[in-house]
Amino acid sequence: MIELWVFTFSLILVRVATFVAVLPIFGRGTIPRTVLIGLSLSLTTLWFFNMDKPPEHLMQHQGSVSMVGFCFATMAEVITGTALALAFGILIFPARIAGSYLAQEMGLSIATLSDPSSTVNSDVLSSLFQTLGLILFFMLDLHHFLFAVLDASFVRLPVGQMMSFESLEVGIDALCRVDQWGLAMIAPVGICLFVILIVLLLLTKTSPTMNIFSVGLTIRVGAGLFFLMLFAPNIIAATKDYFEHGKSWILGFMGEM
Repeated sequence: MIELWVFTFSLILVRVATFVAVLPIFGRGTIPRTVLIGLSLSLTTLWFFNMDKPPEHLMQHQGSVSMVGFCFATMAEVITGTALALAFGILIFPARIAGSYLAQEMGLSIATLSDPSSTVNSDVLSSLFQTLGLILFFMLDLHHFLFAVLDASFVRLPVGQMMSFESLEVGIDALCRVDQWGLAMIAPVGICLFVILIVLLLLTKTSPTMNIFSVGLTIRVGAGLFFLMLFAPNIIAATKDYFEHGKSWILGFMGEM
């Protein structure tokens, strides 16, 4: 029986540790590894001691769990933790995509910054949008929802069981649509910048001697900042609506598990 409890604790730790490691909401580059390890162990201990007994499907194989079976169960927990972490990633990815698109339209994508939350460089607006998205994430108490979903996953999908292929298809389909969700968040600003780009192209045709690069870059940056301030309430409202939509999608994703 002791071996079964150790096996159960190990599987819970694998799911929680994978979830914490893959979760893109908190910048892993800015959080010490000891903190992440401590958080994983603390959450694992919490859920482990709330269990009255090991899952029924594990008790049926008590005393007959081989190394191959342990490897398959561990792989299933890694997949489950990764899928849950990426499911919450769709709440932040669109904001980053929206910022990158605006930076490209405004000509700010030339200047990149070292992003401590990832291993790639990012521009100013994508980092700004991601930071604002994280602020809204905590203001809407979605961090409580995050732990509630992780807790519900142990009820919907006990440790040692594999997720259904239907739920994986739903998750992959949502990740493929984060681009259009990100562009929809800043649609008014994007349309205005596109109209300004058309006007600049027409000015190039009418006045070939004008240095369109220096003049156009200044106009696009100034217009982009102006429209960002003008449509800021709309962008914040669209982000909040998207978070509510993402929350509903995550609940549906949990139902498919």
